[in-house]
Amino acid sequence: MRVINNIKTLVIANIILLVVLGLAACRSKEVDNLVWTNSNAVYAFIKSGYEHEVLSDVENAFRTLHFKKIYVTEKHVNEYTPLVLLFVLDENRSEEAQTFIDILNEDVRINHAIISRDLYFETVDTRSIEKAKDTILVGETLELEMKGSVAFYVKPFGDEGLLIKPVDDKAYTIRDFPQINLKSVESRDNGWLYLELANSGYFEVIKTANTLSRLLTIEKVELDKHVSTTFPPSIWEISDTEIAIFESTAGGGYPTAIIKGISAGVVTITFGDMSCEIKIISNE
Repeated sequence: MRVINNIKTLVIANIILLVVLGLAACRSKEVDNLVWTNSNAVYAFIKSGYEHEVLSDVENAFRTLHFKKIYVTEKHVNEYTPLVLLFVLDENRSEEAQTFIDILNEDVRINHAIISRDLYFETVDTRSIEKAKDTILVGETLELEMKGSVAFYVKPFGDEGLLIKPVDDKAYTIRDFPQINLKSVESRDNGWLYLELANSGYFEVIKTANTLSRLLTIEKVELDKHVSTTFPPSIWEISDTEIAIFESTAGGGYPTAIIKGISAGVVTITFGDMSCEIKIISNE
């Protein structure tokens, strides 16, 4: 009977141990399923001199504001704005985000705040080529001006990992970071490490950056901004230089071009994805 009781006691003790270890594991790797859009996410850049005050108690530092969650996305990378925060708002509307930005910009600790453009969105192009007329004489000039704007998605950072610089300069492995799920740890120059995540993705990167930024053992946290970006071409082009030529072209806020008719015919003028036709007629 005593043997049976001892076995029962041992079994219960093992169960308790497993529960305790399970709870500890849950605490070390808390599950965060929150997602957001560009419409309810706002970045705030903390001024130099306020980063330690904010980082010591991030949530309470902005307790008078209403938001779902706050993430620390970068730490001690830029000397002028050494702390970057991402606020996830309650309302998924850009109007609410702008109101939140206006409030943040009144805070002496905030250098500036912007709406997030991290997540993919379809290109919005309102540009058009404006001109006084569609037909000119040979030898005559015509000014063309691009009006409107274009907004296209640019991937802000890589979604497979991020960069950190620990306080202690030593050899690191995955086991040194029990708080996060890593695939690999790669040493970089000047004490930096590249951490490759076991599960890649935008939300994973943000949440991992937040976890690491709050650790005193990590001096710097930086998102991997070494991503290739292809920008749409934005230059003036003409289809046939035997019919018309450019006298001048200019870029800037509202790009302009001046064409001159050389011989009778029709040319197509393009700027990026925009185009128009100009007819040149003989003056005889």
